[in-house]
Amino acid sequence: MGGKRSGTRQCLYLYPAIVMLLTVSACAPLKTSFCGPGCESRLPSLQAIIDRGDFEEATMRSEELLSARSKDSRPDEGLFALGLIHAHADNPRKDYHRSRDHFARLVKEYPDSPFAGESKIWIGVLDMIEKTKQVDIEIEGKKKVTGK
Repeated sequence: MGGKRSGTRQCLYLYPAIVMLLTVSACAPLKTSFCGPGCESRLPSLQAIIDRGDFEEATMRSEELLSARSKDSRPDEGLFALGLIHAHADNPRKDYHRSRDHFARLVKEYPDSPFAGESKIWIGVLDMIEKTKQVDIEIEGKKKVTGK
C-alpha cells in the first residue's frame, strides 16, 4: 500500500527526549555522598558556584581539584565536576565533546572511583546525543536533495 517507511521520525522524538534528560540531569545538584568516611567532598562548594551561574569559576576550581597533588586530593572528583560543568544546560560554553572526554578519562584513569558508574552513564547519554545530531544532519541533507 504505501511506500517503505525509513523510521527517521522516531529519531525526531528521541532527540528532544535526550535533551530533556540531559537538562534535568545537568541541573541536578552535584552529589556529596561519594567521598566516603573521613573525606570532605568539594562538590557542595562547586554546586554553590554553579548555582550563581559562574561556570568559569567552577571550571577553575574543578581544574584545581584535578591538578592537586596531596594525600587527600580527589582528581576523580575534579574530572567528574568538569564533565558536569561542560554538559550543564545553563552553561553558555557547554561542550558535550569535552564533557564526554572528562567522563571517559575518569573511567579510564580511576575505574574504582565512586564517580565511575555515573560517568559511564553520562558517556552513554552524550554518545546518544551525538548520534542523534548525526541523524538530524542526514535527515536535513535528504530533505534538501528531495526538495522538501
